[in-house]
Amino acid sequence: MAVSRINYRQEAEMYSGWVSINDEIVAAEDAKISVFDRGFLFGDSVFETMRLYGSKPFALSEHLKRLRASGGKIGFDIPWGQEALGLTCSRLSRAAKLDSALIRLIATRGQGAFGVELDELLDPQLVCILQPLPPLPDEMYQVGRSARLVGVRRNLVEAIDPQAKTGNYMNNLLAMREARQYGYDEPIMLDHRGRVAESSTANIFVLLDNCWCTPPLEVGILAGITRETIFKIGRLRGFQVEERVLWPDDLRCADEMFLCSSVREILPVVSVDDRPVGRAKVGTHTQALLQWYRDFAQEQACWDWD
Repeated sequence: MAVSRINYRQEAEMYSGWVSINDEIVAAEDAKISVFDRGFLFGDSVFETMRLYGSKPFALSEHLKRLRASGGKIGFDIPWGQEALGLTCSRLSRAAKLDSALIRLIATRGQGAFGVELDELLDPQLVCILQPLPPLPDEMYQVGRSARLVGVRRNLVEAIDPQAKTGNYMNNLLAMREARQYGYDEPIMLDHRGRVAESSTANIFVLLDNCWCTPPLEVGILAGITRETIFKIGRLRGFQVEERVLWPDDLRCADEMFLCSSVREILPVVSVDDRPVGRAKVGTHTQALLQWYRDFAQEQACWDWD
């Protein structure tokens, strides 16, 4: 299956964007941060990406809560509370006046020496980036995606906990690199025991015996906000969703499969390692869930603080 890609570089060149650094809004071309910032030197930062629907973010409070929780997992006490973080995003969105966009909120530990010691008092930095959301190809949702079980294993919880969304994204980047190198759209990572974990930027769901199953957090995956939303929609719509340890054979036996994330929502997967998932086409259950998710996100999107 041909790899469908979005030319983000071309989109970025067409649009200068908006950036807020420590609550000072500047044009993207004027945005600067020190080369001595630990986020740049070591990936010593945490971040969240939110999607705007009708100029309003979906699950803003959940994203901001997770940002602060990620900081806690790496010993970074983020000095901004949820309301202050929310207002930073709101001000930037109102300045940009974009209907459909992405917000990336990044908190770095600040400037420091070249060493890895954390004894010195640092000056944390808060960066908020807003860019328009490029139209995602219809093919991604109508035809579906191909996936590869990659050799790159998901980080051990005891090393860098995948539930901490940090600027150190090399594990995810290498997984995507391997999938694309072999001509697949999406990677699927396993944990050190060979259990299904997640994709590079998305959680995984498979339909087994009329139940949507997703790996438990204990396997070592991000506690996805879209993932949790699917559990909520399941309770509202009356379909079964559960956590279950999954193995590669479960993917091959699944009737349907999708990846989920805030940016790409519900993304159908129709093959794994060139083997068809179900009938090798986007299933009716996945199509219905995609529409339910979009309806729910658009209805619930709001600014918690103005």
